[in-house]
Amino acid sequence: MIYREKAETRIDDFDADGYMLLPSVLKVLENAADHHSASVTDESVEGSMRGVAWILAEWRVEVIKLPSYRDTLVIETWISEESAAAHSNREFLLLDDRGNVLIKAAAKLTLFDLKENRIIKTDRAILERYRPEGSSVFSEKAHRLIPAESFSSETVFPLRRSDIDYNGHVHNTSYLNFVFDILPENAVQSFDIAKVRIAYKRPIKLGDNTIIKFHKDGGVWNVCVFGNDVLCAIIELTEREI
Repeated sequence: MIYREKAETRIDDFDADGYMLLPSVLKVLENAADHHSASVTDESVEGSMRGVAWILAEWRVEVIKLPSYRDTLVIETWISEESAAAHSNREFLLLDDRGNVLIKAAAKLTLFDLKENRIIKTDRAILERYRPEGSSVFSEKAHRLIPAESFSSETVFPLRRSDIDYNGHVHNTSYLNFVFDILPENAVQSFDIAKVRIAYKRPIKLGDNTIIKFHKDGGVWNVCVFGNDVLCAIIELTEREI
C-alpha cells in the first residue's frame, strides 16, 4: 500500500534563498512515515511508551531538485517487500504538485526493545498491515559506509536537552543538523548536496562525551559522530557536480 499525503512545511524549514533545508526534508519524510504507521495502528509514540520502538538504522537520500518555499509538496511512502525479520525497508518519493520527483529516499528501520537495549525480531503480522509493495526507489544497492582512514578536523559537540527525543536519545534528524553546525562556515549548503547517506551505529544519550570528526575527499564529506569514544553514526554528503 502506497500512503500519500501533502507535506506540511514551516517557515524555518527553508534557508534565506528559499530552499528547503536537508534536515527539514528528513523531518517531513519522517512525519509522513509516522502518519502512515498510525493509519495501520502501529503508532510510534505509543510503542515507545510500551518499551518497543522502531529505530532508524540508515538513511539514503538522492536530491534531484531541492524543494523551494513556492512548491506544493506531496509525499508517497511505502514498506518494501524486501523487509525481513530483523528490519523493515521504507521507501519515499517527495514530489511537486505536477508529479515531478524532487527527492528519492529510503530508510532501514529495526525494532528495538528499549528496556533490554537490544534489537528484536519484527512481527510479520505487523508488516502485513502495511501491505508491502514490490518496488523500491533505488535500483542499485548502496555501498557500505565506513569511517575515513584519517580526519582533517574534530570538534567537541556538547549535547542539549532539546536534542533528545521521546526514546531518550538524540533524534535521527538531529545528526544532519550537527553536521552543518560543525563544518566550516559556507563550506557546504543544502543546495550543494546531491546525495546523503547516514548509518546509525549506536544511540547517543544526554551526558555522552560527543565528538564529531570529518574529512573531505573530492566532493564527498565523511563525517563521524562519536559518543564516549564509540562510533555512533557515519554521515556521507556527496556534493552536486557542476
